Amino acid sequence: MPHPSPRRTPLLFASLLVLLLLPACQGAPGGGTGTGTAAFTPDPRHDRMADSLVHVLIEAAGGMQRYWEMETARFILTTEWWDVDEPRIRRTRPRYINIDRTGGQERGRLERWEGDNLILQGFDGDTAWATMNGEFLEPGHMDRDQVEYVASDVNYWIALPYKLRDPGLTLHYDGRDGEGRHDVRVTFEPGIGEYQDVWHYYFRDGEPWPVEITYQEDGSTNVNRTRWEDIQTVDGYTFVGRRVSLNAQGRVRLVVATSDFAFNPVLEQGVFTEP
Repeated sequence: MPHPSPRRTPLLFASLLVLLLLPACQGAPGGGTGTGTAAFTPDPRHDRMADSLVHVLIEAAGGMQRYWEMETARFILTTEWWDVDEPRIRRTRPRYINIDRTGGQERGRLERWEGDNLILQGFDGDTAWATMNGEFLEPGHMDRDQVEYVASDVNYWIALPYKLRDPGLTLHYDGRDGEGRHDVRVTFEPGIGEYQDVWHYYFRDGEPWPVEITYQEDGSTNVNRTRWEDIQTVDGYTFVGRRVSLNAQGRVRLVVATSDFAFNPVLEQGVFTEP
């Protein structure tokens, strides 16, 4: 039987889905503290079914309140490049991250080694800068030109799944896929971000966390497959510990792992400004 059109799905159906799924939140991976008691009010921007699935997910992560309370964070973001044929890790690259969300801006500072070269990248909300071994990099150098993008990127990933409540995106319910999973499509309003990517979050009945996430970059027909692993909770803040990217055959090709997370650390003055 074909699934009901998402725009004709009655509110009662969405509300019943929330009631069916919320008990699973109490035992969510990573110690999520969702209790199933948060009121669900559909957002008129979104399809009701998609909105209810995302509501359950965020409740499983502990709710929006702890995300709003995060002003600063410090963590290590390690990229692992995998040999898909073996499988084994071929290369790793840690980046040491500081972020700040006070004052309505998202600031970021990243430090990493490339061979013998120490690269710093910073964005204070207005000015972007980058250095290599203490020497300033000029516009036109890749590490200088990518500062605002990477500073935004590290703020974004540590904020999932809470970012699914951002005002600049829309949630669509695309029914069930060929595996019977609920398909929530996420699109971004024009002018939100540099690219118009499209994301799909796939949920199984009774499971609050997505079992797979796919995305298409800026109009591309190429589908990138990912999954979330190692859901962690530190000081009541829940985040994705490992984002695993897969190739078309389902083999691991790339992993981005978060470790040594600190919630609201006191950061040194001027950490985001040009040295």
